[in-house]
Amino acid sequence: MRATSLLQELRGNLPIAALQQFNKDVEESSNPQEVIEDLLYVSPRCSEMLEVLWKKNLTSNELAVILTSFSHILLNIAGELKKYRSAGVHITQELLHDHIHNFYQLVSTTSINKNSRAALQCLTGMVMIGYETATEVLTNLDWKRMNLNVLLSRRESGVSRDVRAWCMYFLLAFLNAPDDVTLVKQFLQNTELLPSVFPGLVWDPCETVLNVLKVLMDSVLYNPHVSKTNKVHLFTPATTAPFLQLYRWVGPIGNMSKKGIAPDEEFKEKTLKEQEQIRNATHKFMLTLCTSYKYGIVFREKVVREGDIWSNNWAIAKILSNLESPWKLEEGKDLIVKTIGYSSDLLKPYLFSIHEILSPRATNNFVSVIDMLIRILEYQKPWKHLSEKGLRGVQVTLVPSPLGERFFNTLLESENERLRLCGMLLMKTIFSKLKETLQHLGTDKSLSREKFLSLQKYLLGNVHTYLGGVSGVIKCWQRSTGQLPFKNVHGKETLQISRTETLISIVEVLIFCRELYPGHTNEEAIYSLNMLQVVRNLTDEDDSNDESKAKAVESKIELQFLCIEFLSGSDDRPGMIVDNFILGGADNQQVEKSMLYQLIMTYSQAKEDVSSIEKDKVKAHIFTQKCLDVISNILVHNGLTVHDEGNPSFWLNYIKGNSTQLSAFLTHVIQKTVLSLSEYTDLLVELASSGLQASSDTCVSSFMKELEKMDVVDNEDISNLKSSLPFSRLVPAAVDLLLANSNSDYVLYFSQVVNDYLHTLSDPVYLADFLLEKENILTPELKRYLKYWSKGKLSSKAKAQNLKESDSLADILKHLFMSRDWASVEALFEIDSLQLLMKESDIILITQQILAYLNKELSEEDKNGGSKLTKRFVYILKNMSAVLEENDKIQSKKLTQTILEYHPILSNYQPFASPKKHSISSLVHVLIAVVLSKYPDLAPLTSPYYEQLLKDIKMHLLLQDEKVDFLNPVMSYISSEHILLSYTQVEDLFIVCLKSSCTNSMSLDNLILELLKLLLQTTSAKRKPRAQSVNLMLTKYLEWSQQVGETTDEKKQIMSFLEKLLMEVLSAEEVTQLTSDDLKALLRSDPPSSKLCCHIVKLHPPHAVTFAKKLKKQKSLISSQATILALLLDQEESATTAVALLHHLVEDLKSWALIMEEEKEGYSQLFNYALKCEIFDQEVLVEVCKNLYEKIVTKKEAPSREFLSLVPAFQKLAETGSEHKTLPLGVNLTLLHICLSSIRTLLKQENVEELLKDTTQIVNDILPSIDPSLLKKSLLDGKLWPTYVKQVLRHSFNDRNLGQSLLHTLNLLFIVMFKDEKENGDDKEKGLPSHTVYQMIFSHSHYLELMFNREIEWDQLKEKVIALQQTIVDCNIKVCEERHVPILLGAYGASMSAVDQRILKLLFTYEQNGFMKTIQPILWGEAAITHFGVQSSDNNLWNDPKPQQALALLDKHKILQTCNKFDTSLPLEPQDVQSVDSTIYDIRFLLSLMTYLANHNEVSELDYAECGAVAVGFTVMTSHSDAMWGAGAALLRFMVERMEHTHHIRLRLPWLWLVGVVSCTFNNKKHRLPSLTTQFLIRASSLISQPSHRMYQPVLNYLFLKPAFNLYEVPELFRFYNSDSIKDHYVHRSFLLSVLSTGIRETLDYKICLKKSLSTLVMGMLQAPSLDTQLRVQVLAVLESMVRILPAAVDLVKYHNLLTILPLVVLPTTSQDVHIAELLKGVLNILSAIWSTIMKSVAAENKVDDSGEQTEARKQNTDRKRKREDDTDLPSSKIAKREISNEDSGVDDLEPDREDMILEDTDEQIVSKRMVPPLFVREFLNCLFLLTPVTITCDSPESIAQYLELITENVKYIETIATLSTKALIRAVALAPDVIKAQVYENINWEALLGRLQGRITDEEELKLLGAKAEDMKNMWATEPLSKCLKKPTSPVEDNESSSEDGLKQLRSATMQLLCTLGK
Repeated sequence: MRATSLLQELRGNLPIAALQQFNKDVEESSNPQEVIEDLLYVSPRCSEMLEVLWKKNLTSNELAVILTSFSHILLNIAGELKKYRSAGVHITQELLHDHIHNFYQLVSTTSINKNSRAALQCLTGMVMIGYETATEVLTNLDWKRMNLNVLLSRRESGVSRDVRAWCMYFLLAFLNAPDDVTLVKQFLQNTELLPSVFPGLVWDPCETVLNVLKVLMDSVLYNPHVSKTNKVHLFTPATTAPFLQLYRWVGPIGNMSKKGIAPDEEFKEKTLKEQEQIRNATHKFMLTLCTSYKYGIVFREKVVREGDIWSNNWAIAKILSNLESPWKLEEGKDLIVKTIGYSSDLLKPYLFSIHEILSPRATNNFVSVIDMLIRILEYQKPWKHLSEKGLRGVQVTLVPSPLGERFFNTLLESENERLRLCGMLLMKTIFSKLKETLQHLGTDKSLSREKFLSLQKYLLGNVHTYLGGVSGVIKCWQRSTGQLPFKNVHGKETLQISRTETLISIVEVLIFCRELYPGHTNEEAIYSLNMLQVVRNLTDEDDSNDESKAKAVESKIELQFLCIEFLSGSDDRPGMIVDNFILGGADNQQVEKSMLYQLIMTYSQAKEDVSSIEKDKVKAHIFTQKCLDVISNILVHNGLTVHDEGNPSFWLNYIKGNSTQLSAFLTHVIQKTVLSLSEYTDLLVELASSGLQASSDTCVSSFMKELEKMDVVDNEDISNLKSSLPFSRLVPAAVDLLLANSNSDYVLYFSQVVNDYLHTLSDPVYLADFLLEKENILTPELKRYLKYWSKGKLSSKAKAQNLKESDSLADILKHLFMSRDWASVEALFEIDSLQLLMKESDIILITQQILAYLNKELSEEDKNGGSKLTKRFVYILKNMSAVLEENDKIQSKKLTQTILEYHPILSNYQPFASPKKHSISSLVHVLIAVVLSKYPDLAPLTSPYYEQLLKDIKMHLLLQDEKVDFLNPVMSYISSEHILLSYTQVEDLFIVCLKSSCTNSMSLDNLILELLKLLLQTTSAKRKPRAQSVNLMLTKYLEWSQQVGETTDEKKQIMSFLEKLLMEVLSAEEVTQLTSDDLKALLRSDPPSSKLCCHIVKLHPPHAVTFAKKLKKQKSLISSQATILALLLDQEESATTAVALLHHLVEDLKSWALIMEEEKEGYSQLFNYALKCEIFDQEVLVEVCKNLYEKIVTKKEAPSREFLSLVPAFQKLAETGSEHKTLPLGVNLTLLHICLSSIRTLLKQENVEELLKDTTQIVNDILPSIDPSLLKKSLLDGKLWPTYVKQVLRHSFNDRNLGQSLLHTLNLLFIVMFKDEKENGDDKEKGLPSHTVYQMIFSHSHYLELMFNREIEWDQLKEKVIALQQTIVDCNIKVCEERHVPILLGAYGASMSAVDQRILKLLFTYEQNGFMKTIQPILWGEAAITHFGVQSSDNNLWNDPKPQQALALLDKHKILQTCNKFDTSLPLEPQDVQSVDSTIYDIRFLLSLMTYLANHNEVSELDYAECGAVAVGFTVMTSHSDAMWGAGAALLRFMVERMEHTHHIRLRLPWLWLVGVVSCTFNNKKHRLPSLTTQFLIRASSLISQPSHRMYQPVLNYLFLKPAFNLYEVPELFRFYNSDSIKDHYVHRSFLLSVLSTGIRETLDYKICLKKSLSTLVMGMLQAPSLDTQLRVQVLAVLESMVRILPAAVDLVKYHNLLTILPLVVLPTTSQDVHIAELLKGVLNILSAIWSTIMKSVAAENKVDDSGEQTEARKQNTDRKRKREDDTDLPSSKIAKREISNEDSGVDDLEPDREDMILEDTDEQIVSKRMVPPLFVREFLNCLFLLTPVTITCDSPESIAQYLELITENVKYIETIATLSTKALIRAVALAPDVIKAQVYENINWEALLGRLQGRITDEEELKLLGAKAEDMKNMWATEPLSKCLKKPTSPVEDNESSSEDGLKQLRSATMQLLCTLGK
């Protein structure tokens, strides 16, 4: 139905039918908004529909139809049709005011559901429209007649939204009302409305429940305007009970089940998902409610007195008690855990509330409760309660009641395994928390050591008592492992073994017991547990499948690991297990009781269990390594070290499974070795001695070599000496046991061990010979293998066996070693085949085996002169390394380490041998390169090889072996990223090479070159060569310089780098010793050494004479010597000779100036000197200038980089003043054309930025000296000007560095070129018209991109572009077009930044000249871009913006900051850039914007009042500008006019009164408002719209009770300062201080303060001990504002001892550590302000004195005999009192409190310059000294930097005193600059500063900070690895670091500046 038809029918006889059809159309339409909008368009206020309600005798059903229609309209207005909001407000008011009884009728108890739904739906639409309508509904409805409880109980099946749902949505709509705080507060004050929704949620649909929870979270809990008190009243234990039921939500399906309806499976699945969603949402809601201090109803705990806890969270406790069986739900557990975690005082009462469930019983409920209790305890942090609740609070949190000894004994003695497990888990948690608590208390610096020990003893004792002691845990282990029986309730004893899980928990508890209670877990108690044997014998019945078996093995490994950890004493340190069996020598039958035996069995069994399980390999390795460490410690404890006996793993690896015999055999071997240790040691020594006698002199074993070197005292036990035995003493012990019992299993085991152990020995011959004497105990294979190692010859029958397919890699290697048949195995050692073999092998054992063979072959080479297998074994090692490097980095690293640690490799290392002849060396080189590039932690292994390399280098250099490749072996050491060599080592190697007489070795030259590069890279102030080395380098350089003949390229490179190094390390002492011949050689060296010569002259100026004489004797000057000559011209000693030489070079210089094809270094400087000395005549200069003009301008050649050197020639000609015919344009104009042409050409080239900047600067300098008319004419006559402009514009907009210079120069040229431009004249035809240029700017491809770029880095370039546009517009206003305005608005930011000020000025010019007629400039930035569409197209370009859009852009906080920082000297009309601050608005723009808004009816009075217009108006009226003052007054007048016509009486009166009380003060006279009282008015204006603010009543009461506002007093000073409000006294003081800190800005404000003695008041507050830290910071801000005013600074320093009091503010005794940083920042700001104010006053007074304005006054006062004040008076007091005595335009009757005294000099001689009194300077410095300790340890680098800058300024000022006249010498002596510098240097902790700046400063700066300590550290720096030096940054951090680095940059700069000032 169409809207017109509907209206006609509504006026007819069947309106209800028409409305029914309308409702049907809306409900069935796909676009209902269109139907509603058509109706509102025809009938904006729906008057026809409202008329229907006035009909009499309407039934309930008819009313329902009408309200349904209204509900459709209201809901759509609240949704998509917000622009019809006024219609919705009107409908709501009409319905509520005239027809509210109809709603009561439809929601009555007798009304049917359909009708009730219609009424509720309509009410919901009313509330959703907005704040006004919602308030109307809330205040007009009689809620008792709404029958909410009845409505909420009505549920309907088959209806998507029943009565209950609409009733809920209606109530929740109040919480969703748009942007109003008051409405939500008013709604929640009725505590019966919202809680009525909560009951029954458990049966509601999922969507409804989630919606309710979301609204409650967002609009109530997270609403910052809803107080916690309101939340507590709203969410009581009764009202939150329905939410707890939601954890077990059933939804509508529950009702279906009750009715016997069975839902299908799909519906069940959907319900399960919905239940999960609701549980999560409910859990989030309850957690926020019960655990959030900020958003919930939980309060922080309070303590009445120590130990007495008074909880203020009992409501939370009652809420938790309402949650039924929370331990059955995961979310329920989490809620209880976290709630008690935030309110730990609820733990004890909650446990008592469930004490019945806590009674131990074997039920699932009990287990779940214990699990929840464990999580509660884990969530606690007991140590945090010590300060508030004392030890009792900590103890209660650790072991809360009713837990105690009886409870734990019941659990641990229970026959039921589940109960024992619960007890153990609970004890483990308590012990863990106890340990964590003790750790935190131990690190608490506030606790003394004695106090901590007392606390520790108390807590340990109490926990031990509560848990029943350690003995209960030990007995629980014994019962759980079957060692002790259980007693059941009938007294019957039974034995049982617990599951692995239970045993693991028991062992974990035992570990805690041993750590916390070592006295209760002695060795006897541990030994009685018999842990390892019990665990090893455990069997798991559940091994039916592989997964179960793997899980069982994993658990068993974990249990064994914990047992080992417990036995060893600690989890991070392998402890010592004392095994009495070894020491006591027990019988063989008791071997199984040995701890060592148990460890061996455990180790072997664990390896066997996990051999088939891939995923547990890592865990097994960790466990077996732990076990191995413990066994090794046992052996070491008994004298069997790994160094002598080898790794025990050789003996352990071959004990498989449960081989008890082999374990017992190994245990006996160790026992026998320990008991006969001395005997076996003597045997091995004797064996080695006999071997020595039998061997030749060249074959002495390593062991005997070490033995011969040892100093052995008679009767001393040789086992105590540090030497290697030939093999392990376990071997002879095993041999003795095998001889006594040659069991075949023992023999096989022993042979396997020996087979592997043999390869680890440095000399296996001893072991082979020893064992071959006992052949009966060896296997045949081992006998045959040992014969190959024996010294005796093999018989001809001893042949190697053939290989089998199943042979391992070790067998193949053994076959190769024995058969020496490489051909048969060569294919197996290719990389692919080798990779397969390596997968099943122990890589380290294989590597040791190959190394043993390699050593054997190397020894054979020494005897027989060569071995082919050596290369083969090296080949195998290389292939193994390649395979591992690609597949297994860890094994590759181990392989490399094993090879490099093998001593024979080092002993056979020959670095310079041929790789083909000596494969060992090539292998070493490869491995060293790998180590230094990939494994830096192995780098120390390369040190012995480097030492050998260095020895060989020295030897070959001594032999002058020129064929040796010196570079390649060394390259790995010096080119790697991880250089192990130190600076000293590199220097020594370099010196060794430099001393060599090998002159024709290219490799040596290359090595020297690489070493030079490395030295040059690492040489710095911290690392420099020794003096001897420097002398040698200089001597060598001179020697090479004097060589006759052509120098090779390599030598030239060496000399070039050596020159650079010498320039860094040469000192004056070395340079002084140079002879005349040396200097001559340097002059003639090839390559040239001009830079070194210049450096020498700078170090020793007398050498300049020698250089000058040598150059003069030369017939011609080499181009490289020009730099030297230029330097000599600057030296006084050589200037005469150098000038004479310069006269001989006139022709060369002229030729260079004319040609300039070849860039000759130094000629530009010589040319300038020639001009200074007037060597050239004018003709030459003219020729040069003309030639340059022809090249660059006429021929358009590209200028060389040296062309700027000829600019002085133009200046020289210009000084003569004569005209030259060959330069028709004149000198300066010719130069200008050259520069412009150069710029035009250079813009087409790259890397010429600096040259372009210098050229533009020349143009800027000469422009003022050129006649504008001549300039304009010359440029218009040629084509240079158009092309120049186009090139500059083309390249400037996308280069933020160069573009600024180019555009600035172009701007200066535009001022000349476009001034008085003729529209139709010749200028327009010849040149480039201004309108064309302006169009070029706007059409530039990068213009919009630049203008809309918001990055700060581009602002300067944008400013230059806008300035360029402004210049063009000023010259020709007709270039402007209205379409430019949107672009400028889009670029505008409305701030006081430089670019925004220029844009505002340009916009003002547009508007002033009528180019803004159709555009309202009320949008800016992104909003303007979006609205006008200037970036994309011209569509909708001229749409008028809405005032609401402008209001949305305004930031109220930023407006307040703008008012606080207002510059009172700012003019109304935009002019030049001033007062740059991008953080505030440009108040001139705000004035125009708010004036526009005041005259626009679309802006409501409320919006206009709250946008800050009044604050801006008051602020502007503080201006010194009449125009600005008038604009502010006009703005306030607009405000009054708007308020006078408003219908909102309550809104109108406060604003009219606020403006009125100020207006009455003026009394029809113009007065400038003081800033101080204006700040009070500004804050009052912001409070009017905040009636809930705590300052609303006191501030506005002050204004409303006064007929006129007193402008010249501090409002409510004493009322706020002495506030008697118990609740708001802090807020009152804070408000007062904020007004003072922002309001005191000028002398007038300080005068107002003087009337109330504010200085005394503020100083008293600062010293008050009870003052809060935040208030103290505000007091410091007030003082900072005051001291920026000169009279206030003088007064506070002189009469209030401010400098004495400030250090006391930040002393640790008077302030908390956490707030010292804030206080220190405030103190430093005050000191900076004082110093700045005083120094400005002195500078101003000196300026006045210099101008002579006070000369007469001084002469007149000379005769007066008034005594001058003492010297402590600040000299600035004269200006201070002069300022304070001046009349201000705003004050007529305000006078200073003290008499205006003029201080005059009584001295006869008038001092020419004023100084700050020395006593003030000294006091200021002492104040800084007192702040030093606090400042240096401050966390803020900005504060430290500010402090150092203050000291620097102070010291710099003291230095200036030395230059004063004689009269001031007394003051100079009083200050003693040198003494003060020394005091400053000693007072500062430079090491602390160095620690902060470490890594951000250069080495030179670090030396400065270290001072005298640097000399002691230089040796350390020179000997540390160079990798540290190369990784450290050598320059300051980059500019693009994060903001956290900015403070450190500032600190670095301040530190270096202070050091420089102190002369360090």
